[in-house]
Amino acid sequence: MSKRSKAREADPALRELSEIKKLLILDLMSRGVKPRQIAKILAIDPGRFSRLYPMREIIGKSKNAE
Repeated sequence: MSKRSKAREADPALRELSEIKKLLILDLMSRGVKPRQIAKILAIDPGRFSRLYPMREIIGKSKNAE
């Protein structure tokens, strides 16, 4: 586990901000923003973004929930 991950787990405010970030990313995805565009906004590699937020799994889960 990285130092950043340990710090995030130890600080409730950082953990909450991380969860808010995830919700905002999922909202962008649900509005049709391309993962590559979101990765560019976040200044991370598109491959890393796709591993963190796998579209097929996210879309599949949301369709099954309806």
